Amino acid sequence: MRWSVFVVLSSAAYYGASAHGAISWSGDLDPADPLTWTNTTSASIGKTSEGWLSIAGGDAVSSRFGYIGNETGSTGSVTVDGAGSLWSNGAALEIGHQGTGTLAVTGGGSVWDGSSGYIGGDAGGTGRVVVDGVGSEWVNDANVFVGNYGEGLLVISGGGHVQASYGAYVARFSGSSGEIHFADGSLSTGRLLCAIDDLTGEGTIYTHGLVSDVDLVFDAAHGLNQTLVLDKNPGQNLTLFLNVDGSGYLGAGYSGAAQTLITDGVTVESESGSIGWHEGSRGTVTVDGVGSTWNNKIGVHVGLYGDGTLNITGGGVVTSGVGFLGYPGTGRVLVDGDGSAWMNRESLYIGQFGTGTLKITGGGRVNNDAGLLGATPGGTGHVAVEGSGSTWINESRLEVGLEGAGFMTIAGGGAVRNLDEGYIGRLRDSRGRVTVEGAGSSWTNCSSLVVGRNGVGTLEITRRGLVKVDGSMGIDIVNSGESSVDMATGGMLALRGEAHGSLQDFLGLVEGAGLVRYWNNSLAEWAPITEARYGEEYTLRYFTEGDLAGFTVLAVGAIPEPSSFLLQTVFALAVARRRLFAQDSRR
Repeated sequence: MRWSVFVVLSSAAYYGASAHGAISWSGDLDPADPLTWTNTTSASIGKTSEGWLSIAGGDAVSSRFGYIGNETGSTGSVTVDGAGSLWSNGAALEIGHQGTGTLAVTGGGSVWDGSSGYIGGDAGGTGRVVVDGVGSEWVNDANVFVGNYGEGLLVISGGGHVQASYGAYVARFSGSSGEIHFADGSLSTGRLLCAIDDLTGEGTIYTHGLVSDVDLVFDAAHGLNQTLVLDKNPGQNLTLFLNVDGSGYLGAGYSGAAQTLITDGVTVESESGSIGWHEGSRGTVTVDGVGSTWNNKIGVHVGLYGDGTLNITGGGVVTSGVGFLGYPGTGRVLVDGDGSAWMNRESLYIGQFGTGTLKITGGGRVNNDAGLLGATPGGTGHVAVEGSGSTWINESRLEVGLEGAGFMTIAGGGAVRNLDEGYIGRLRDSRGRVTVEGAGSSWTNCSSLVVGRNGVGTLEITRRGLVKVDGSMGIDIVNSGESSVDMATGGMLALRGEAHGSLQDFLGLVEGAGLVRYWNNSLAEWAPITEARYGEEYTLRYFTEGDLAGFTVLAVGAIPEPSSFLLQTVFALAVARRRLFAQDSRR
């Protein structure tokens, strides 16, 4: 829906008006006399009913917070007109908080906000702002939200200028609506987040970051400073100057579909990354090729409310603070190829209210602090680490099913390591499942591992996959009867301690009520390991040297004596991987 740019600034008559110099007002103001306002005042124009305020003739009014059309059913109007006329707010200004508010800055007047400006701040609020004329300005030290939860319209015309040092958002949250209309006006902002369709008219935009529905390419032919012409809609002719210097957001897909490509060894810096902002949006960012890098100071959101995809391929690298996949939308990340990496300084949330999928293949690598799959109720996280050299390193704990559902597969020689605890189904109502399969595939827990803490967990180790636990091992701690460790066809479980004398000794290292089970071929079903035959269906071995020194290894499957060479080969691969990890940790 497109609003008319005509804004009613005042009614035909006012009642109970008073005036002092070039400042006049009438109706519902709180505090009632704006001449008494200071930089500590929370000021409302139209708090519960109708009120208006006019600042002209170079006069000034100050407050800390400003509200125009504060509560439901209220109507407020403010005009700041003429060179030198000023309304300064030490903090935020809301035009149409829950009521209806209008603000007109004309003839060289100024409005300054020490924080953010909201147009249509809350649900049900409707705000209209006009900044018109050469020298007229609205300056916000933080953000401008045009349609935060409500409806917002910002008109910049006749040489007027709006500044949002941090960011400008149009239709920020679901259910809101917003539009910025230009008529020979300009907007400067640290980052612009909007649909292209919500920018109308003719004017100029300066920004250091962009999350929208327009494709971006950063390569040898397209540098970090780009000029975009937005003219796809009738009457739209906007020039957008994008200067990517690390201070703004970057991504793709605000309310529609868009792609961003970083390639040819180009390095792009941004404060944060957002891919798939609104419900229904589809965004894809690809970082491809050796030397191609996307560095984010704060974090990366893949699938904020929409559908987001991040591809890191061919030796590309992405760095960030925190990482979210599916928060709460749908997020997918692929890290593929030798040298391809996603390096997170903080935790990685896979399935934060939504659905997140992480796939590491072909020698790709992911690093983070904690790894959390199914981090919240209703969240679902999937991880697959596949192929020799593919690694996922968690510098603290790894939780597969924290409060939601988590699924992890390690296959084909992939490796996962966590320096602190590992959990599969940690909290109540959570569910987790981990599968480690294939020679050379390994999950190394440098501390304890619990399969089914307060939730339900399953660990399946098959086809010569290896799970190593350097601390305590627990299965089904709350005795739900649903958690287990299932082993088959050469699957190996290594526990710290010398416990190879008997199966009872080995199981004595395991806490909880859960079972270690093996695949009984004759019955074609899972059965307690205590029913298996030693030497035919399982073996135990204690290692005194190598990477598994001090560990007892339970191997399930009919493994004759010559296969000990195979075990040693797998263990040698584990040693090589550990040395690689150690070298990387020292970098």
